[in-house]
Amino acid sequence: MGLKEALAEADTFERQEDIPWLQLSTKHDVVRSTLTRRWRGKTRSREEAGLARRKLQPPQEAELVKYIDKLTEGHLPPTREMVQTYASDVAQVPVSDAWVGRFVHRNDDQLTSQWSTSMDRDRHNADSGEKYTRYFELLHEKIQFYDILPENTYNMDEKGFMIGAVGRMKRIFSKRLFKRKQFRQQLQDGNREWVSLLACVCADGTALPPGLIYAADSKNIQDTWVEDVKVGKHMALFGVSQSGWSNDGLGLAWLQQVFERFTAAKARRKYRLLLVDGHGSHLTEDFLEYCHRHKIILAVYPPHSTHTLQPLDVVMFKPLSTAYSKKLATRLHKHRGLVPVKKANFFSLFWDAWVASFTEKNIFSSFNATGIHPFDPDVILDRFTNSDTETASDASSEAPTYGADAWQKLNTVAKRALCGASEKDTSTMRQSLHHLAIQNNLLMSENEGLRDALVTKRKGNSKGKSLSLLQHYEYWGPEMLWTPRSFREAKVRMKQAKEEKEADEKNKADMRELKKANKLYNDKIAEEKKAQRARDQEARRKAKAEERKAIDARKEQRRKDKEKKDREKELQSSQRGKRKASQSTAPKKKQNCGVAATRRGVVDTPRTPTPPPKYNSRGRKIAPRKKL
Repeated sequence: MGLKEALAEADTFERQEDIPWLQLSTKHDVVRSTLTRRWRGKTRSREEAGLARRKLQPPQEAELVKYIDKLTEGHLPPTREMVQTYASDVAQVPVSDAWVGRFVHRNDDQLTSQWSTSMDRDRHNADSGEKYTRYFELLHEKIQFYDILPENTYNMDEKGFMIGAVGRMKRIFSKRLFKRKQFRQQLQDGNREWVSLLACVCADGTALPPGLIYAADSKNIQDTWVEDVKVGKHMALFGVSQSGWSNDGLGLAWLQQVFERFTAAKARRKYRLLLVDGHGSHLTEDFLEYCHRHKIILAVYPPHSTHTLQPLDVVMFKPLSTAYSKKLATRLHKHRGLVPVKKANFFSLFWDAWVASFTEKNIFSSFNATGIHPFDPDVILDRFTNSDTETASDASSEAPTYGADAWQKLNTVAKRALCGASEKDTSTMRQSLHHLAIQNNLLMSENEGLRDALVTKRKGNSKGKSLSLLQHYEYWGPEMLWTPRSFREAKVRMKQAKEEKEADEKNKADMRELKKANKLYNDKIAEEKKAQRARDQEARRKAKAEERKAIDARKEQRRKDKEKKDREKELQSSQRGKRKASQSTAPKKKQNCGVAATRRGVVDTPRTPTPPPKYNSRGRKIAPRKKL
């Protein structure tokens, strides 16, 4: 008590330099070094040391309770695994599943663990010891007669998944809100589309690749459904039907393309035992004939007995459903219910659940629990009422940023910063700091989930395209189960077709640009030719004008010459009858008309008559030569 009183009195001083450590230690009968180390936070009391060893401090647990209360109000009560993850985020170290139970017990006045259901489950109760006895007798007889080994003993069944429905899970509720009966249901996606699974396990602890059947009216697999499938990592086969369940064709396709393909090499020439239920697709004539030709012994369970006798129903499907529901619930919480679950998201959720549940240990346990291998009918005949055990899956913890060490440091910093303040103010400030720090961690986790939700939503908005998967259509028949290699080849073909289409479009665009450039070039050439023609026309016009001007000048000159001659003739004619003195003294020109003139004393001879005119073939008159 003396040490606590001394520490309380030391906290009343505003400055550390003013604290009289010697007087306080003497007054309260404590060692001075102990007092100073305790005040500076270098040492702790036993109570504080015990609190420091806890994963979460009381204020941190109080904040986690408030967070669960908030989630419950949003119809998203967390599971034990989710509470374990949240606590790990706050503590910065992984917490165990047992810690969650202790946490709920410490806060039982505010929290309660209850079962929460989101869909109904039908159960068959047609158990009969006599019926099961006859079944085991017949099974033992066939195994002995055909010498069937455990590595050749198989069980196949079909299971449906409602891809957006969360199964019955136990969750942590806010007790205050749970009592009001208003927040007892958790949210689920609500997508009720079906995807069915064709699963087959062997008594040697192995499992055949799963066959997934999607529902589609077009019977085409969309590329977005298998976008997460990786060749080499995922070994699964995919089919499609209108209902999302197997039919006669898909049942035969599974037998040919999955069972025969993955079991024939191991069996060699020995018989194989295939245990199935009484579904019609397993009992068709083609199915039975194929089994007979390939040394496959087909054993059918009694009606309404698979929940007790079938390894897949008894052991395997329950942890698979639980694992899928946990993955779906975790995704729903991570995305805060903002992103719907679509077929494109199913495979990634399913594959993680498949790997977690279809383990060698679980498969051995399934055949052991049903008395098939080791062969022991008493396992079933003695325990009709035994219930299956729950399989728990560990949740992975993410890397937080605020843990127990930071909590103690924050206390020390707050204590030093508020030196001299009242105890009430100090407590209020510390609570506020712790609240902000814890909320920061939880909000960081929420933000990460919301970012992932945004990416998933954008990814889900892309419209899927049908994959070209019909290369082996004629070989197998009208129904097919497709492998990841087929998807990869189809995607390669789609990529090549896309590249070819883009190249073709680019060529067309280049041709359009080339034609456009050619048109511009031709238009330019035409404009230049048009301009040249205009220039030539103008030149011809000018030339014609010059020629016309020259012609007019020549005509004018001829006219002037003619007028001159006419004047001379008039002058000559006017002088012809005048007396000699008035006549012109200019000598007369001698005219030679080519006709012999009459001379004095010579008798004129008659002229030769002019020959008639001649005409050419066109009717034109041929003029005689002038010299003639």
